[in-house]
Amino acid sequence: MQKYDVIIPVAGKDVGFIHRVVKYVQKHLIDIECIYIITNKKNIKKISKSINCLDNIFIMDENLLIDGLTINHIKNIARRYTNCTSPGWFYQQFLKLGFSLTKHAKKYYLSWDADTIPVSDISFFEESQPLFTRKNEYNENYFATIEKIIGLNKVEPYSFIAEHMLFDSDIVRELLKKIETCPVEGNTWFEKIMRAGDYNHPNPSFSEFETYGTYVMTYYPNLYKTRQLNTFRRGGWIRGRAISDQMLEKLSFDLDTISFEMRDEPLFPYNIPYRWWRLKDLLSKFFTNRPKVAFKKIFNK
Repeated sequence: MQKYDVIIPVAGKDVGFIHRVVKYVQKHLIDIECIYIITNKKNIKKISKSINCLDNIFIMDENLLIDGLTINHIKNIARRYTNCTSPGWFYQQFLKLGFSLTKHAKKYYLSWDADTIPVSDISFFEESQPLFTRKNEYNENYFATIEKIIGLNKVEPYSFIAEHMLFDSDIVRELLKKIETCPVEGNTWFEKIMRAGDYNHPNPSFSEFETYGTYVMTYYPNLYKTRQLNTFRRGGWIRGRAISDQMLEKLSFDLDTISFEMRDEPLFPYNIPYRWWRLKDLLSKFFTNRPKVAFKKIFNK
């Protein structure tokens, strides 16, 4: 059996939920070895209390994972060279790719979303071949950036953007080296990615999964097999993140994964934690962003 590690980048909004995700990852993802929870230092103590950190579970400070890759540095790049208003969104993608550069990276590692619970047994290999999960999303702005940083266009009719991605560490490192040599201005692969984006476009400008999938299917077209899973992204509408294990068991009848995004509110009283988180999020944006950006985000909400 082919073994692999799991990485789960965790933002503040998911700290109170990650213990349930880890519980089900351990239960349903087949042949995993280590689990790495990557988060801000301020979250580590709280996560540690909710998770039994055994020999194969590690909680890591995201700002110490890769030299030079910190949230403050990403924010500085965003301010100096772009009109990007969501540097944290870029940062979590860079952590997933950058993990390949760390001493922890083995041959394969699986990036798993911190808001998603696997409810059925899932393997990521078929006869020793790694698997991509096919999806139906399409954003032309992703491919505009991909063309600038690695010179490729869309090569498959489906999307690679799922709630997870199985990375081959060797290929990710190769991809990052190629990005480092692209003609876009910037001193690092992550700065080049940010500066290649079109921020006047209504859609986001970069997807790490779409970029990796496009690269693999261009240069290693026979390496991965593809498959579809039964996934449901609106789990929050059912009972929110307080959903019971019994309810998850019932839903596993015809589902493989269920996601619980904070924006998907259940009915009262299950929506109380959501409203509380949104209030804290708005206050945080007000005090950490430039006034003009902060007011724009708050009024948009």
